[in-house]
Amino acid sequence: MAKSATKTENNENEELKVTDGESPEVTEQENPSKKKEEKTYTAAEVEALVKSVSEKAAQDAVAAYIKSQGEQPVVEIKKDEYVTLLYMDAVSDTSVLTLGKLGQINRVGGTLDIPKKEFFQGIDAKVDKLMRRRELIVINGLTDEERSRYRLDYKEGELLSADMYYKLLDLDVKVLYEIFPKLCESHQRIVAKLFISAYEDGDNRIHPDTVKVLNNLSKKTDPDGMFTPILKDMGRKLSE
Repeated sequence: MAKSATKTENNENEELKVTDGESPEVTEQENPSKKKEEKTYTAAEVEALVKSVSEKAAQDAVAAYIKSQGEQPVVEIKKDEYVTLLYMDAVSDTSVLTLGKLGQINRVGGTLDIPKKEFFQGIDAKVDKLMRRRELIVINGLTDEERSRYRLDYKEGELLSADMYYKLLDLDVKVLYEIFPKLCESHQRIVAKLFISAYEDGDNRIHPDTVKVLNNLSKKTDPDGMFTPILKDMGRKLSE
């Protein structure tokens, strides 16, 4: 019995020597209580978390939209396009030109602004004829392609301006001789009509020498001479 007790003491002493001053290594399996704890959420906490994430996403979306709007180029709203018409003919200054749906122009040298869409819709036989004769002139509002389509692509110098029309009889003869050959036939005839009308009214600005030069220039278009009526009447008066 004494030996058995001694052996037991020796075993206990050995165990004490091994563990004295050291912490015995214990695994998670050996100590399940020390497993990593996982955080759990209550229903209220989950709801608050979802709300926070949703608000952040909404704020980010709004910020992104505002930024994108600021970066977009400014788009100008195109105003209504208009076509400007000029009435030009050798008639009384108070003559009124009616243009059907397009309206009317109240005097020679007067203008009329018409919305482009209405202009195209209102081109009837009369308007078309006036434009081809250059009595109705499209000053602006058409593209080059549109002018070509309607044969309104005027050449440089072929038309009288409203200002030139009213100053025609007061122009220096050298200027008059220079611009007349460049005019289209219709506007050359307008000049001739103005001179004839002024001559019939006894206007002293109609000089024989000027009329002779202009008449010779006009024979390139009209072999008979556009100013011949004036010259014939002057000759008749000289022979009396």
